[in-house]
Amino acid sequence: MKKIFVLVLPVLLISVFSCSNRNQKEDTDQNTKAIETKTDSMTKKALAVRSAYLQELKTMNNEQLARQMEKESDRGLEPFNSLAYKEALKRGPSFAENLVQMIKDSTKISLLNLLALNKIEINYYNKVKPSTRTAILLDALKNSKLYNAFGLPHIRIEFAGKVIIQEGKPFFQSICH
Repeated sequence: MKKIFVLVLPVLLISVFSCSNRNQKEDTDQNTKAIETKTDSMTKKALAVRSAYLQELKTMNNEQLARQMEKESDRGLEPFNSLAYKEALKRGPSFAENLVQMIKDSTKISLLNLLALNKIEINYYNKVKPSTRTAILLDALKNSKLYNAFGLPHIRIEFAGKVIIQEGKPFFQSICH
């Protein structure tokens, strides 16, 4: 009797644990499917919101787009994350001509407008007073929380960082004062 018990007990334990593992696997599969469904739903919603925002940007006139870039600059959005900035670049030189007159504020809120102007048409960029350009770049740098817009010198310099280097001596002198 003891021999039978010794032989049957391991078989019985194995069958009990294998059923338990099968149920855990089914629960995990169901949880994974639920997470995938929720993720797909959230992704579709995010893409719909992004698509609607892109459409809204396309319908904006130049002044509205410039104001939108000011809002995004004020929030600290980097050029590579700004859909308004990307829309401005698509509009090209005709937008740059209007943008020169719209840059009136010498603070960080003009950063995306200034960078767009530099990227689209350097001649229009140069029409903005050097002291204004320097003040915008310096204020944006001072108020940056992560410095992502400017890059990380030991890894990569972003366009805004290159614009600071392009400004040269006037920018670096303003830091000292």
